[in-house]
Amino acid sequence: IACRFEPLQEGIVRLRQGFEAGLSTGQAEMGLNCLIHSVKNSIFSGANLQSTLKEIDHYLHLLKTYKSELTKNYLLIFREAVSQLIDNGKATGINDYADLGDLEDPGNKLREAHFHHAAIKCYWSGHTARCWYYNEKCKTLVGQGQITAFIAKFFFGLNAVDLLRKRKHVNMSN
Repeated sequence: IACRFEPLQEGIVRLRQGFEAGLSTGQAEMGLNCLIHSVKNSIFSGANLQSTLKEIDHYLHLLKTYKSELTKNYLLIFREAVSQLIDNGKATGINDYADLGDLEDPGNKLREAHFHHAAIKCYWSGHTARCWYYNEKCKTLVGQGQITAFIAKFFFGLNAVDLLRKRKHVNMSN
């Protein structure tokens, strides 16, 4: 409910508090779940990408202690997206990638994050046809009440406008 009534940044503060509370009370799984959503929402809210990248790297370092492969894979998906948005991974890339598993497996929890962030990366890189492909994949996975659904629809619309603009430009030049 909060994502509909409060600024995204307020939710991020609460998620970070949930992360800290989870770790300090021995509820690491709950805390790490809050961490995933905190980082995801930081990206969605337009937080400074360099700061977000440093934050992700800090959390990846913490995961050496807490050893959650699922959280690590989510953070690596987010990190790759942020790195690509900053400089196409030229100076900010690392040699560690998410283990995505079988992306055709309906039980794979990483599918939504992978397709969604791939669509965002493709959009900002100017690859509108590829963005459309990933948006179509993501559309069937994202729950309607989730913040990711709103962001996915936003990028779907932006990409559709770009595709129409390109098609109009191609038709006008013929």
